[in-house]
Amino acid sequence: MRNLPALVVAASIISLFGLCLPLVSRASDSVSRATAPDLFSKENIAALWIVPYDAKKRGPEDRAQMLRELGLTKLAYDWRNEHIPTFDAEIEAMQKHGVEITAWWYPGRNTTILDAIKRHGIHPQLWVCGSRPIKGTTDAERIEAEVARIRVIAEDAVALGCKVGLYNHREPWFEEQDHQIAIIERLRRDGLTNVGIVFNFHHWRGSLAEFPALFKRIQLYLLAVNLNGMRAVPPSIPAYASSAPTSRNWR
Repeated sequence: MRNLPALVVAASIISLFGLCLPLVSRASDSVSRATAPDLFSKENIAALWIVPYDAKKRGPEDRAQMLRELGLTKLAYDWRNEHIPTFDAEIEAMQKHGVEITAWWYPGRNTTILDAIKRHGIHPQLWVCGSRPIKGTTDAERIEAEVARIRVIAEDAVALGCKVGLYNHREPWFEEQDHQIAIIERLRRDGLTNVGIVFNFHHWRGSLAEFPALFKRIQLYLLAVNLNGMRAVPPSIPAYASSAPTSRNWR
């Protein structure tokens, strides 16, 4: 499944481990390079994974206030079951403090999330990971099975004005970006063009030496990239205390 053809789509977000960075739009967008913000400027940064891993267990209001105190105006919302009752409060707190929810962790079709998004008129990307129960004898069978799963989510997202990001996590076959590209291309044949890739370094099994070639294949499909300060060779995820810079690969 290597060397699949790529079609041009606009990438809208790059994410940093713990932070997200909206990308400069492509030539087809209205923003010119001269006026586009710097990739790592604060206006381009959104917080990521700050809900379930917050040692202080902040609620929606305190979390929104914290983001504004940090000068951040965007959030990629990750959640756990205990946060479901506060979905509305989360959105309302972020709106009150001028924080945009740019993405929403979406492990499977969830009408509670869809209803909250619709009630408040927001348009986050829905980040979807792999599904362990889905099997297939061949790549072609597996692609069709994944397309059937993702199609329903993509159709829901279209109705809400949202995009879907395929997020490499939970299942090795789905974590292969060339497989994700095949799923996206198959969905496009059905007229669904709102699906892209969220490349997650934190769950990537490759090495940095492989990344430049991989990036060329996936770049035009990207909705997001999660950076986390990778080591050059596996095991590639460093300790959280590591001070290795994360921005080198993007300069």
